[in-house]
Amino acid sequence: MNIDRERLAWAGGFFSGEGCCHISTNTYGRKRKYLRLTVVNTSKQALDRFYGSIGRLGGMNEVPYQRGNYKPTYQWRVANFEEAQQVICLLWIFLSEEKKHDAKTSLKQCLQSYQAKPVLTNDSATGRFCWTK
Repeated sequence: MNIDRERLAWAGGFFSGEGCCHISTNTYGRKRKYLRLTVVNTSKQALDRFYGSIGRLGGMNEVPYQRGNYKPTYQWRVANFEEAQQVICLLWIFLSEEKKHDAKTSLKQCLQSYQAKPVLTNDSATGRFCWTK
């Protein structure tokens, strides 16, 4: 991956202002915990720039649910532990103290939930590896 420090600095500031780092739980037969990073914005151009700056990790989509005369909303997200860690590492020195705290807290919660002998499994529906208890 070709890393452009200036683009990463912009992406770090953008994520600090617009991004979210948290843990989510999905249940498909087994309870699974995910470290999730998201950015939701009405500017597709800004999200495209962010997505390109971090080496196209994660994925983008248009949020389908809209009411009234609101602008279309777009979302970038990572729901894969390895990619989430990689994005956090890429942006770390450019993140605000608040986002660093959110990232540390989320990573810590995620890792603590795996201390009960976690198992790395391949989710056949998505083809992704994830931790299960």
